[in-house]
Amino acid sequence: MTIDTMESHPPSRIQQYITTASATMGALALGSVIGFTTHCVAQLTSEDTPTSSSDLRLTPPEASWFASSANLGAVVGGLIGGLAANHIGRRGTLLVVAPPFIASWLMIALAYDFALLMAGRVLTGVCMGIVCSVAPPYIGEFASANIRGTLGSCFQVMLTTGILYAFFLGAVVGNWRLQAFLCMLPPGLLLVSMYFAKESPIYLLAKGRDEEAAKSLQFFRGKNYNIQDEMKVLKESLEDAQRNSFSLKDLKQSYVLKPLFISLLLMFFQQTTGVPAVMFNLTTVFRASGSALSDDMSVIIIGIVQVLATGGGSVLVDRAGRKRLLIISAAVMAVSIVGMGGFSYANSISSPQPNPPPASVSALGVIPLVLLIVFVSAFSVGLGPVPWLMMGELFPSNVRETAASLSTACNWISAFLITLIFYPMTASLGEHGTYWVFGAICLLALVFSACFVPETKGKTLLQISAYFGAPDGVVDEGEGRTGEGVMEKAV
Repeated sequence: MTIDTMESHPPSRIQQYITTASATMGALALGSVIGFTTHCVAQLTSEDTPTSSSDLRLTPPEASWFASSANLGAVVGGLIGGLAANHIGRRGTLLVVAPPFIASWLMIALAYDFALLMAGRVLTGVCMGIVCSVAPPYIGEFASANIRGTLGSCFQVMLTTGILYAFFLGAVVGNWRLQAFLCMLPPGLLLVSMYFAKESPIYLLAKGRDEEAAKSLQFFRGKNYNIQDEMKVLKESLEDAQRNSFSLKDLKQSYVLKPLFISLLLMFFQQTTGVPAVMFNLTTVFRASGSALSDDMSVIIIGIVQVLATGGGSVLVDRAGRKRLLIISAAVMAVSIVGMGGFSYANSISSPQPNPPPASVSALGVIPLVLLIVFVSAFSVGLGPVPWLMMGELFPSNVRETAASLSTACNWISAFLITLIFYPMTASLGEHGTYWVFGAICLLALVFSACFVPETKGKTLLQISAYFGAPDGVVDEGEGRTGEGVMEKAV
């Protein structure tokens, strides 16, 4: 795509915005899975006597498995999503995943025992992994270069909006079965909205369906935009990628191992610094901390803060830089989570009861909420979005799909393990000890980011690969022309 073409007939954005909104209905559904257990687990582990045979109660170990099992399902879903996206397309995969997503919530809502509850939860995780592996690349493939960053950040914003949606339902509805029924709405919206969307032009070109690809690209760019130059660049990029095919032995190359090591560790730290475990068990965290505010109010405030902070982070990442945001994020998270541990420890000493009333902390009861707001905000602008962003920047084109799959699998496995052991950790170490462990991991993330993570802000994919020692030809020239290279010339 030449700069003259862009200036004389700039591409239309309306269809790109609409399709992004459609695809991110999957992120809304994903967020509702994450936020669902915050109120649900508290209800399922309540010590109140069940009023009917359909009113389930879970033991703490069962609750741990229920909360964490979605992450385990997401590992499988990520692998399925990659295969499905290459066989039936990006749009096709998002369409196909919607019905089982709806069915999984129906299984949870109608569950009469722990086995069916777990089956539904695992299936939501599988669907979550499929959406996570397909929707962001789909958006990146149809987005114009000048708005690709903005459209790409919408996925994370809608994910946090889905978490807030689940928080709000839990607070207002007050019944986990009804909440599960209402969580069927986001995947339902995904099904309806994606029906009217177009397939990725890059996928269609890769399948040799050039005429359909041209129609799709014209749809996304507007009827007055000349797509010929862009189509030519896309074809050249695909041809280069095919010439530089990937094999497993390429993983031994240092220019692949180095960025893979960085990406895997960033994904590990993203999950093990404690945010996923805390978010999955938010109501339990507030009850244990002795917060003076109600559980529902505290949870909703955290949800709103997370949405706003994520939106702000999408702006800061191209201004402050990836490395700097990671360092600041890890440092602030360490201070706030250690502070939460200190407050929890002081509260446990002053109140010997296992669940002290809010009055026991008097006016100081707002401190856990403030510290958690700082903790979640810091995560949302750094360790939350940056590992996903850098996963798409660090690898040469011929290994990007495989390396990204490994990084995504590491992310979900780490999330599963840390969520699973959250209850056992709090039982053996206490809430304060658990928070201090998370604080130590935050400090490790800070050191790792400062010493090993390169700054990729303002660098082309060619420059990033050259930094790791990739030989000439591994990264195709088309990547530079279709993305950062075009924008650099425009400036």
